[in-house]
Amino acid sequence: MPPETNQFTRQGAAHHRAGNLAAAKADYRAALDAAPDDAEAWHLLGQLLHGEGDLTAAIDHIARALELDPNLASAAFNLAVLYDQAADGGQAETHYRTHLAGEPTDCSALFALARLQHRRGARELAAETYLHLLELDAGHLGGRINLGACLNELGRPEEAIEALEIALAAAPEDAGALNNMGLANQALGRNEAAQEYLARAHRTEPANPVIAANLARAGLRLGDYDGSLGVLKTALEAAPDDGALRALSALALPYIAESAEMANDARARMEAEIGRLENLDAPIADPLNEIGMTNFQAVYHGLDDRPLQVALAAFYARNCPELSYRALHCDGSAGRGGKTKIGFVSAHLGSHTIGKLNHQLIVGLDRDKFEVHVFALGASSPEPGLNATLHAVPANLAGAHAAIAEARMDILYYPDIGMEPMSYFLGFARLAPLQCVTWGHPVTTGLPEMDYFLSNKMAEPVGAQAYYSEPLILSEQLDVCYARPAALDNPKSRDALGLTTNANLYLCAQSLFKVHPKMDAAFAQILDRDPKGEILFIDGQQESWAAALKNRFQTTIPDAGRIRFIPRLGGAEFAHLINAADVLLDTFPFSGGNTSFEALAQGKPVVTLPGAYFGGRFSYALLRQMDVLDTVADDAADYARIAVQLAAEEDRRRQLKTRILDAGDAIFETRDFIGERETLFAELLGAN
Repeated sequence: MPPETNQFTRQGAAHHRAGNLAAAKADYRAALDAAPDDAEAWHLLGQLLHGEGDLTAAIDHIARALELDPNLASAAFNLAVLYDQAADGGQAETHYRTHLAGEPTDCSALFALARLQHRRGARELAAETYLHLLELDAGHLGGRINLGACLNELGRPEEAIEALEIALAAAPEDAGALNNMGLANQALGRNEAAQEYLARAHRTEPANPVIAANLARAGLRLGDYDGSLGVLKTALEAAPDDGALRALSALALPYIAESAEMANDARARMEAEIGRLENLDAPIADPLNEIGMTNFQAVYHGLDDRPLQVALAAFYARNCPELSYRALHCDGSAGRGGKTKIGFVSAHLGSHTIGKLNHQLIVGLDRDKFEVHVFALGASSPEPGLNATLHAVPANLAGAHAAIAEARMDILYYPDIGMEPMSYFLGFARLAPLQCVTWGHPVTTGLPEMDYFLSNKMAEPVGAQAYYSEPLILSEQLDVCYARPAALDNPKSRDALGLTTNANLYLCAQSLFKVHPKMDAAFAQILDRDPKGEILFIDGQQESWAAALKNRFQTTIPDAGRIRFIPRLGGAEFAHLINAADVLLDTFPFSGGNTSFEALAQGKPVVTLPGAYFGGRFSYALLRQMDVLDTVADDAADYARIAVQLAAEEDRRRQLKTRILDAGDAIFETRDFIGERETLFAELLGAN
């Protein structure tokens, strides 16, 4: 390099530091005119162009500098930053690693690399990089806070809390640390603590839409409907076009309505809010995390949810580009030659109702015809003994899409879309040539990539297709194979269970959010007609749910003092409780599922009032399949009449028990359904 060129470069650098950018640019160009191979001049001019906002030219210049001098100090790091800003994650990671090969202890570069890996969904790699950073600099606050977020997303909340406790000790009011600590506690079921942390985060950064959304979701889960709406309203005033906030506001419903009026008003507000989404253009980068909930609660109102589901799906499809994914193998060639590859996608294939409803199907599919896979969502662990290839699906949409697509399924079978966010948002993608959904969450999805909804004539009303966006396929019989619960060898006495020994016990053992205000009049009539009656509920997942119900009953039921809430029970204790009850009260307008199976296995009468849609007709379907319809009510008054009559007439209960037990083969171990489903899969795949 001629001496004068070096002088131009040094002079340009001096002007650059002094803020005289025009002179600096002129000097750098003079340096390159004289010596086109001056790597430092290329590098410095690239930095200047970046400062002027010309990202493309800046990348070109610094890349040229590295070509000329691969060892040029900081050039690789600066180029990585530019590629990061340009959303070219692959190039950015390459150049971060190039820089770190020469400067392995550069914490700024390690932090930038970890953040990039985190954003790209490589959470395991990101966690490793954050941990390496913290080995070098234990006080790196951003690294520790982001590690907490990363561990949360990996389903490791206990580890997240350990990292975040250190962060909060150093910065007690850091909004990011408080937010991540709230999410970690939420994942562990510590919902009150979660809300406290999120509220502190919100006070620190009231305009942060992500924190506002997290706080609103936490409040809804705890039953603070009005407070959550208030948080969302304030956040939307600051960011009226935020798509995630608008969606969350539309989805908000109370878990426990204080009255029928409140339930109706909340439903009307939700319908209006979803209607306003129709023409809204509000991009959402990551709906899984930014929204993080589904329209789950709407189904408990017992109304036609198809318009809502279709409108929501259209909004997401228009505003969430990440949802639009198509696996390369979805070209119509599936199922040709060899076994049919079928994948079950769920977060609930463990000891959950969904797992119990689908276990026998998964196990029973003919392995000479089917290669069976299970895609476990979230931190779920399927029951052992499925005889299937298990896949742990990454907790982000991009990773989930890639993992499922890589397995090249012919059929994807979704048993419960709507019960949690991941399966719902996955349903927007085309990940298999044939995609079916069934009734684990009995409501239409509204998703255009769902090819069929599989249901049955026992549960569906006449004209059911009108309530589904998917083509509806109905089996003649109940399309489930449920393992018969084990008989009780030594049933516990009422006294041992802490129950009133001489009362007529009516057990409503459903989740408390299914207890709609429409039921209160029936409860009041039962207690009015039966002076010896007590109605039992089981405490909900949240203490606030039971408290809200108790408060409501005080205003709607004159004899509310004869309503008891008992602690949540394990499987064995639950069976003893069912045995101790005289009558099981099904919920309406949304029916029970697992509880009805468990009760009927013991021969206990289940009083049910069928609703207008599948969600309110499952217990009725069981009884219809058994041809034992004595406990099916016509209306709420008839529901109360049947319940009281059964409680008063021991002989009738005994006779009914015999009939129920004799008819049990109609609903338990019904493996003929599996062969029918195999035939259906083959037909649908061929047609598809």
